[in-house]
Amino acid sequence: MAWTALAATLLLGIALRLAHQNDVYTRSPDERVHTAFAARIADNGFGVFPTLFAEYEANPDNWTLPSPARLGHLVLFAAMMRATGLRDATAGALVSMWCSILSLFVVAWIGVRFFSPWVAAASVFFLSFSVAELGMARRAWRDLPFGLAMLLLTYVTCEICRKPRRIAWYPVFFLLGMFLMLTKENGLLGYGLCGLWILVVQVRRERWIGGAALLLGGGLLSALLSAGIWTLLAGKFATVISAYQHSINGVLSSAWAKQYESCPWYSFLYVLWLVGPLTAAMALAGTIVILRRLVWDKIDTSWLADFDSCGVIVTMALAFVGFTALAPNVQNLHTMSPADGTYSLLAGIGFCALLGFVRDRMPAVDFRILLMLALLAAGVEGIRDYRVFTSTVVRNGMEDLPVAFIRSALRR
Repeated sequence: MAWTALAATLLLGIALRLAHQNDVYTRSPDERVHTAFAARIADNGFGVFPTLFAEYEANPDNWTLPSPARLGHLVLFAAMMRATGLRDATAGALVSMWCSILSLFVVAWIGVRFFSPWVAAASVFFLSFSVAELGMARRAWRDLPFGLAMLLLTYVTCEICRKPRRIAWYPVFFLLGMFLMLTKENGLLGYGLCGLWILVVQVRRERWIGGAALLLGGGLLSALLSAGIWTLLAGKFATVISAYQHSINGVLSSAWAKQYESCPWYSFLYVLWLVGPLTAAMALAGTIVILRRLVWDKIDTSWLADFDSCGVIVTMALAFVGFTALAPNVQNLHTMSPADGTYSLLAGIGFCALLGFVRDRMPAVDFRILLMLALLAAGVEGIRDYRVFTSTVVRNGMEDLPVAFIRSALRR
């Protein structure tokens, strides 16, 4: 039954993403900039990058918008344009949609590989109805390619931690780290945290100094190669640094960000509750289960992954939820995209742990009845979250997902 549920949730998640590809009627300023950059790359090749950087740097009005230094997403966007013949934001939206669909499968695989088919099914279900994921899957933003790469990096890190001496995974780890650094500024955060976790496993558990040298050397090489790619395309590395500085400072200091993307940390957590209360509650439960392993005396946690895999997942989720909640003027659901997959995995773990807790405390209750009640509750929550998405994001024509927009729409 678990495998049937997993297949059903995957099909449901795909259907929800396909259903909303044609109901976007206006594009945000970021989408228009991404589209303009990608179209010029698709038509003129990589040789256009020096011009893009020069034009960006020459006009201070551009500095509140994304810079051409975010190469990873632009290359994917341009490749989709070349493949489809499109030259508008629809191509970028297709990239986002397919990255969101692939994220469903990666979450499913992580759930099956490290936990159980039931955890996989529950996690995919929560990700399927994620208001943030559904909102981003129809937009030409960089966040879902970035989120997919971060989820893949998390998976590769779990594989490395399980068998640290298996060299084959390390090149994949370094390539994903390069893509993250070339796509978004906070890519270094996830790359660094995963690398730190692997380093601790290599040194403390494996006593493998050679592995630590391999990790540090590969990480340094990936950073140098990223800098080399930037320099090759921009002409000067200093130009890339300047573009990043102008973009970060311009966006964070803009009146728009201060008005709509600024709130106390607890307000952002409250918005997570508003857009998915069951997901938030189960993610909290899953975090507790992982951190304490046996938080309830008689609950069976044999289905949990090994300590390192659990630790990587909870670290990545908490790091990006915490970053979005605490960093100034970035309180936006799309900022949390690197954690969407791991956040859903935590919710799936919490959901299954709660089922196990009730089953163990109420042995007289037929487990099939308990399971049906749990599935009914999840179904009600899914319908509720989907209605929040359609009523707040789709019908309002919302061009971004900052906390102020979400809370204002939910008050109506």
